[in-house]
Amino acid sequence: MKRLLLVIACITVLFLVYTGVSYLRVEWLTWRHATDFHQVLDSLYTPAGGTTATLLKVFQYDGQRATLYVILRGMGTQALYMHFRREGTGWEEDELRPPKLIWSSGSADGWTWPPYWH
Repeated sequence: MKRLLLVIACITVLFLVYTGVSYLRVEWLTWRHATDFHQVLDSLYTPAGGTTATLLKVFQYDGQRATLYVILRGMGTQALYMHFRREGTGWEEDELRPPKLIWSSGSADGWTWPPYWH
């Protein structure tokens, strides 16, 4: 019985460490690179158009490509994975990888790792 509890405790600790490292990675990438993408998102989604990007998390970044988790608010609320590629000195949306809808106005169509609910 003690061995089973020890195994369960170890699995729980490993899961918590894995989850914590995942969140730290996303928060670190967001802290380092989010400012690079605010101007791009502002040009794509403006308040005059009725939609604004209210949350941005950088999930992947390698200097030439990036994947962002973006929450858009306007007529409804949507969460998307958006893919960008470096063009010259700036970033633009990657046409080869269209945005992937995660959820829209409360209905979940996908998920993220680590999970972000807003």
